[in-house]
Amino acid sequence: MHALQLEVMAIILAGSLSVAHDAPMDDAEIRSKMYGTCIQHDQFDSGVSMNRIYTYSADGTFTDRGERTEGSRVNHFTVAGTWRIDNGKIYYEVRSSTHPGVPPGYKNVNRIASIDQETVAMDTPQGRRVVCRWKK
Repeated sequence: MHALQLEVMAIILAGSLSVAHDAPMDDAEIRSKMYGTCIQHDQFDSGVSMNRIYTYSADGTFTDRGERTEGSRVNHFTVAGTWRIDNGKIYYEVRSSTHPGVPPGYKNVNRIASIDQETVAMDTPQGRRVVCRWKK
């Protein structure tokens, strides 16, 4: 086989393994594991980094406290609102926010790719996978 064919086969195999790992989960199972506080760190190609602490409450509310760093500038923010699980996705609606890019009324939906005692992984509408580690 040619090197290109081997690369294509490896990509296909990796994709099929990924799909098998991310099998749909029952909404009740997701909800039962979604309560608590988790920590997320994102590093973007632009050089911006974000550190966030999410708290998901049983009453369907959440808070997102974080900091956005770009160069030497650090901006702290707090976002709060409601969340719900439906059809393997988490739906957010922002009620209050000090984050300039996330105004009150903002809505977002992420697909839950996996959730366990250590992490929750979500796929964003922009095609990124974000991982939040549960705080012990």
